[in-house]
Amino acid sequence: MAWWKNVFTAFVCVSVPFLALTLCNAQDDATLQESDDTLSIFESRINALIEENIMLKKKLKDFDSGLSSVQRGAFSGADTKSQKLQEENQSLSGELEKKDKEIVALQKQLANLKESNQDAEPASKSKLKSLEAEVQSLRAQRDESSKENASLRGQLEKAKDEIAVVADLQSKLKSLEDAAQSLRTEIEESSKEKSELRGQMEKAKGEIAAAASVSEAFNKLQEENKELRENVAALQEANSAQALERTMLEAMLRRHPQGLKPPQPAGPDEGNFDVMIHTNLGFAYAMKENIDEAVREYQQALSANPEDKDIHYNLGYLLNKQNNYSEAIKEYSQALKGTPQDQEIYYNVALIYALGLKDVKTAEEYHQKFLSLASPDSGSSSPVEEAGKAK
Repeated sequence: MAWWKNVFTAFVCVSVPFLALTLCNAQDDATLQESDDTLSIFESRINALIEENIMLKKKLKDFDSGLSSVQRGAFSGADTKSQKLQEENQSLSGELEKKDKEIVALQKQLANLKESNQDAEPASKSKLKSLEAEVQSLRAQRDESSKENASLRGQLEKAKDEIAVVADLQSKLKSLEDAAQSLRTEIEESSKEKSELRGQMEKAKGEIAAAASVSEAFNKLQEENKELRENVAALQEANSAQALERTMLEAMLRRHPQGLKPPQPAGPDEGNFDVMIHTNLGFAYAMKENIDEAVREYQQALSANPEDKDIHYNLGYLLNKQNNYSEAIKEYSQALKGTPQDQEIYYNVALIYALGLKDVKTAEEYHQKFLSLASPDSGSSSPVEEAGKAK
């Protein structure tokens, strides 16, 4: 906006040199008397131009303020201000054209004065040249101001377009604000519904948690009940097995197992003599309850005569006393190979399974074999039968 100020400043500058020129001509000599009247007229016109310049500066200031208000985006009354500024701009342009014409007229009068004052002193001519240079400079400034004025007109048109765009944007902004208000209302309603749903959800979670707790407690009770039933069944089965075992053992223990078989006399060969020595020593150690030494002697006798069923039998008997049940059963099994009808071996093995290994089922199997080989008048009966009798 400083360009408009430059335009009016240029007018002031043009007027001041003319005033100076008049003063110089008045002082040169009396021959310039004829031009005094004209210069007086120039002076009055210049004073009028100065006053008009002051008024135009004030209008320019107002115009500057109005245009700045438009460019800052003042939406209210933008079209009215733009129209007013456009009218003022046109008025200023007319006044500028009028001042241009007056400047041209003054330039012509100045040329006439120059012709009439050709005999003036060199100093006056020098001042005139200086004034002419200033006039030329001011004329250039006027032309530049005209260009700036044209540029300002373009900016004014652009500002009007921007004002129209701003008005359109203001309308769209109003629509967006209405839409935003509608969305705010919907969001508030949605928030209320969401709050209600959250309360219902929390309540449902509490009910679900309570139901889950009850269900968990019920499942736990069912598991405990199942475990109790299993424990009761196991106890019943164990009691039944213990009753059967107790009955079978009572029946089996009514008849004491056969003890060690005494050693047999040695034969004529040297091998049988060694066997006799070891079996006699083993039998003697066993009678003294020195079971370890007895086992060692019978094992040496067995290495000399591995087919002797009595040595296997006695070794099985001693190993049972050492609680070496598996090895005892092996030795009894070797003894059975020589005498498969020996009922005492079956009876002793049944006792090992019943008392040592706690395998009632296998013990019952061996006891049944013992019973099948026993004589009919022996009076022996199955433990199962004994259990039935006990009932």
